Amino acid sequence: MADTSESTDNSGRGGDRRGRDRRKTDRRAPVPPWRQPWALVAYGVAGAIVLMLVLGSLGEEEEEPPMAVLDATVPTTIPNAGGTDGSVQNGYTAADFERLTAEGGAAVGQRVRTELYCESISSVSLRTVDSMNSSLAALADVNRRVPAAECKWGRVGAAPRQDILLVVPPELAERFASAPVVTVDFVARRHIIGVVEWIGRSDALALRTAAVLRSISDER
Repeated sequence: MADTSESTDNSGRGGDRRGRDRRKTDRRAPVPPWRQPWALVAYGVAGAIVLMLVLGSLGEEEEEPPMAVLDATVPTTIPNAGGTDGSVQNGYTAADFERLTAEGGAAVGQRVRTELYCESISSVSLRTVDSMNSSLAALADVNRRVPAAECKWGRVGAAPRQDILLVVPPELAERFASAPVVTVDFVARRHIIGVVEWIGRSDALALRTAAVLRSISDER
């Protein structure tokens, strides 16, 4: 009688191509690219970058508000450039005057002890400029005018003697008016010895060289 066990086992396995040899392995399809090790590393790097971007956006500084635009029709004032230490220098000669003029903005605000021969005080208009010396601005009235006198800088006999516009604060107007009157170059002028704050050539005063009277001395 024929042995049918082998045929029975094969038919029960549904036509397994390996037959009875179970040591053989099935053919497997290659791993897709998105499951490769390098792909997994790339996913981790991308996730870290996204996380950093999100955290960075949360920590951004608020945008600074726009700077205010100054009204061009209103002149601003600028502080004095020099003379902040309160020292006073002598400036009696024409050479001192020329030195201060040559220093330009560096000399603005310097306190200078000098001798002046001045005409009477009058009201002088200030021009509208982009920036104005703070000392001039503080002495201007509501009509943008300051009290000032035309003066000659330097002692009598010092040549050449320079012209300067002396701005006189109201608190010194009485002492200015009581200063002795002398005749210089056939013109009656008040003899002033005192300390002035150098302003220099001023746009607000039509480019005239100016100074502000700060004190009057009784010395003669």
